[in-house]
Amino acid sequence: MREKVVEQHLVKCVESMGGLCEKFSAPGRIGVPDRICTLPTPVGMQLVEVKRPDGRVEPWQVRDHKLRAKLGIRVHVAYTIEEVDRLVSTWESAIRMRACYAEHD
Repeated sequence: MREKVVEQHLVKCVESMGGLCEKFSAPGRIGVPDRICTLPTPVGMQLVEVKRPDGRVEPWQVRDHKLRAKLGIRVHVAYTIEEVDRLVSTWESAIRMRACYAEHD
């Protein structure tokens, strides 16, 4: 399976939730995550690095992810469609839970 297939699946899933899944590009800076996913509260903005199933996170990407972690931002790495589905399911659960609590306020 190609990385592009996993990435297209992520885009489709996020957009089906009403979110944005934008390509992340930072000219002059290497190692930035592939996608910025913007979803309803409480999920908000999520960064995702997409790899093919036998791919690997390069050392410059690891450095970037660690820098972001120090700033309190996690970068999710997804190697397969199934990993994208698990990640999206977690986000959907958080959004549903928030909606459930909002109904009781």
